[in-house]
Amino acid sequence: MDPDADQRWSTYLLSVLGFSLVSVLFLYALERLQDHLPLSLGIGRDGPGRGVEHAVSFTTNTNWQW
Repeated sequence: MDPDADQRWSTYLLSVLGFSLVSVLFLYALERLQDHLPLSLGIGRDGPGRGVEHAVSFTTNTNWQW
């Protein structure tokens, strides 16, 4: 690593999009597996559409929750 080197915009864009994609997939998996996780308090899982909606909402920091 060179601390004095600049990062190109395309590299930064790919890094942000890649991290966001991993975040959406992880949060979606948490939503879909919620009823199997410890300490779930008997809360059932939502449908696949609502899981995607929540995951994208949390990743983009918007307020789209149902």
